[in-house]
Amino acid sequence: MMLVKPLLSSSIELDIYSDDDESTVFVDENLVSQALMNLCINARDAMNDSGKLSIRLASKTVEIDELQSCRDVCELQPGNYVVISVEDEGCGMSDDVADRVFEPFYSTKEVGHGTGLGLSMVFGAAEEHGGCVRVKSKLGEGSTFELYLPVASNEVESDEGVDEVEDAPITGGDETVLVAEDDASVRDITIRSLESAGYNVVAAVDGQDAITKIDQNLNAIQFALIDVVMPYKNGREVAEHLAKVRPDMQVLFCSGYDVQSNTSTWEKTSPKLQVLSKPIDPSSLLRTIREMLDSNTGQLIA
Repeated sequence: MMLVKPLLSSSIELDIYSDDDESTVFVDENLVSQALMNLCINARDAMNDSGKLSIRLASKTVEIDELQSCRDVCELQPGNYVVISVEDEGCGMSDDVADRVFEPFYSTKEVGHGTGLGLSMVFGAAEEHGGCVRVKSKLGEGSTFELYLPVASNEVESDEGVDEVEDAPITGGDETVLVAEDDASVRDITIRSLESAGYNVVAAVDGQDAITKIDQNLNAIQFALIDVVMPYKNGREVAEHLAKVRPDMQVLFCSGYDVQSNTSTWEKTSPKLQVLSKPIDPSSLLRTIREMLDSNTGQLIA
């Protein structure tokens, strides 16, 4: 569970269990990985970085009578599902909060400690796969979130004709990386992932802060990971500043949309950019950063 461990403090006990069923589900790996990370971040914050977090992977058959009796199993069809559950020992939620927890921008966290989009993204990921997410919670006794993913109707009987590519082993490093990201949850995931791989991190909360941090750590920073859309200064403006003060700096952009086609942020004459699309799987992020550092082919906006 290398996706989850970097998100948790050492005072949180992580318990993982999977049943022996070998059901097949077809999923967008990045989307489901991000959904799982968001659930774990939510659980971690509910426990104030202390307690037990349990992750379960199991198969379940949903019957028609369950659909009729459970108001919190939404838009599910009777059938077989793989269920990923995340359970915490945190503060729990009232029924009123539980009813609204998947609404976009709804958050019970303090200002600056979340966007209110994490759980709505989990809900969206479930619907994207024809599944659903349900929550069980009691105030003062913790919460359990269950992500339902439908089992594939036709099992894959043969691997013939299917190209299988072994993932290259993930290696870290000791370089110093600038992380410029205004979303606190995404920034937290990124920092923990990089630090767990041995990197040093200089974090910036918006574009102007990124420029300030660059100037303060001009000779220390060896790589820049920059969000495209940020307050005060966007990713291009940060990269342009880097091109002036550190023309040797490698830059990797991250974005939730197609930056190449957005002429309000990027000119049509811009060179081909190195961009990772959100949601970003930490494994893909670490692999891309290492490959760019080793090949020295990062992209600068000149």
